[in-house]
Amino acid sequence: MKLGAVVGEIMQKNIKTVEMDEPIGKAAHAMKEEKIGSVVVMGGKHVKGIVTTSDIVYKHVAEGKGSTVSDIMTTDLVTITPDKTVEEAANLLTSKGVEKLLVFDAGALVG
Repeated sequence: MKLGAVVGEIMQKNIKTVEMDEPIGKAAHAMKEEKIGSVVVMGGKHVKGIVTTSDIVYKHVAEGKGSTVSDIMTTDLVTITPDKTVEEAANLLTSKGVEKLLVFDAGALVG
């Protein structure tokens, strides 16, 4: 990665989504098939949350919580814009204690 890179240059652009009422297993299967660590949860055309592998392991498997992605999704989303530096993204991940950032540009999810 080049020094001074911005989020838009390194972000994952192929965003995998699931609907809020879908089974947790569907989200887990999508993550396995795509070799990714999260899926974005949609409510129609609106982003409602994110489900990570940690959400599945800690909330669903370890605690026995939920059957649909809406039962275990994280709704307090941490976002960034594609013009921010990778350093700013890293600082945000650390300060907020999260694994993933959603990238929005002009109100639209882009990464």
